[in-house]
Amino acid sequence: MFRGKLINSFPLVSLRLSVSVASYKSNSRYLNSYSQMINRFTKDFANHFCLDSGEIDWDKLVQYNSSAQSKKDIKKELNIP
Repeated sequence: MFRGKLINSFPLVSLRLSVSVASYKSNSRYLNSYSQMINRFTKDFANHFCLDSGEIDWDKLVQYNSSAQSKKDIKKELNIP
């Protein structure tokens, strides 16, 4: 059982709630932004390294990733902007 003095903790609860709401909003904005970037990277990957059927074009991906040429030259050769 609680034996100490009961203090008015309303301001503390209010502060915790406002911090919690602010962090929720910030986290929500971060997750939204993060999701947008993942979607963009996925779309770019699919546009550049997938066949029309949705399969990965492994030859093109390996050529891009393992080429001794500069990335600028290999992008031009593979028609990647």
